[in-house]
Amino acid sequence: MPDESETDYLLRRAREETYLALTAGQPEVASAHRGLSIQYSNRARSAFPQLVPAIPSITTT
Repeated sequence: MPDESETDYLLRRAREETYLALTAGQPEVASAHRGLSIQYSNRARSAFPQLVPAIPSITTT
């Protein structure tokens, strides 16, 4: 489990990448920044699995 400072860093980078995505003038650049934002967010979230809601299994009958 990463320490709090690493988690803070990951969350800060996710916010920065989101801002860059929103202010990018080209769709390709915005998409790249959005992808990085998601990656940073997922890495920060994985540090605290108890905060991630459980996804119910889907069964077909």
